[in-house]
Amino acid sequence: MRQRWEDWINFAFGIWLFLSPWFLNYTLSGEAWNAHITGIAFVVFALWALSAPRPWEEWINTVISVWLIISPWIIGFSSPAVPWNSVIVGVIVLVISLEATRPSRQSHAMA
Repeated sequence: MRQRWEDWINFAFGIWLFLSPWFLNYTLSGEAWNAHITGIAFVVFALWALSAPRPWEEWINTVISVWLIISPWIIGFSSPAVPWNSVIVGVIVLVISLEATRPSRQSHAMA
């Protein structure tokens, strides 16, 4: 089985999202819960993809990252740094997940 760099990047961003409320000082809010839940989801799906890669795992990461990008406007984040954190991480994971879903990448990763 071949492990892909995309899964390790998603894993790292999941850890960052989970820890970011403490680093960016927004631990008691809906924004923190959003970061914790999406961070855990990224970690779980990255670990799952590392053990047995499947294309649908990347599509789930794509959906989660789209949520992360739009969540500051839906939840109404209060701190100026928090929306940037969500949008930047969301865009990076979205691009990485879409890259991993390309048909040429899928056949190469399974080889």
